[in-house]
Amino acid sequence: FACYGAHRVLPSFPTRRSSDLVLATLFFVIGMLGVVLPVLPTTPFLLLMSYFLIRSSPWLYKRFIRLAIIGTPIRDWREKRSVRRHVKIVAYVMVLGVVVMTLLSTHIGLLIKVSTLFLVAVGIVVIWRLPVLD
Repeated sequence: FACYGAHRVLPSFPTRRSSDLVLATLFFVIGMLGVVLPVLPTTPFLLLMSYFLIRSSPWLYKRFIRLAIIGTPIRDWREKRSVRRHVKIVAYVMVLGVVVMTLLSTHIGLLIKVSTLFLVAVGIVVIWRLPVLD
């Protein structure tokens, strides 16, 4: 190991890049499911997707980050560790709207309804605690 020097960077092996790309794709799909499913969060999975995407394909990551709807919040979080106020408002409205519609339009047991409301409350608290970018 000493003959290589401590400053050398190990090459990126194709299998690692491929597995990172597969993970990025998986987290993107889960994140997009989170857009329509009230209990599944979107942003954490998109952050994981961006982590694996930048490791597997910087070119694809740059294209993703340029997307206005998805890329801007990720860029804000990576650069400033905060979210814009309208993003928080949209998150509140979407979570509450989808949950209310789901609970009113389905015939599920009381335990599932209470569990869903508890998870929604946790999600709302998480959104509320995010720093706001003004």
